[in-house]
Amino acid sequence: MQAGLRENKLMTKEAKQSLKYDSAYKKLFSHPEMIKSLILDYVPEEWVNYIDFDSLEKQNGSYVADNLVQRHDDLIWRLKIKDQWCYYPGG
Repeated sequence: MQAGLRENKLMTKEAKQSLKYDSAYKKLFSHPEMIKSLILDYVPEEWVNYIDFDSLEKQNGSYVADNLVQRHDDLIWRLKIKDQWCYYPGG
């Protein structure tokens, strides 16, 4: 039996449900319209008015941070605020 199949059979019901929700979460937050809506609806800060939502770009979730630590995030978005690039974790 292949290792992947064996691991899948050993997963608990809760773990399988968690993976299902994680996949749905990643799919939902992979759309720029959803990210724009979340920011506009839930961030009550003045700087939100300066975001160029046409600049939204999905980025690779694996990267090296400024402190040289490797990071692995599900979703990272890049956008411009007052002509400066900023990075936003999409969830």
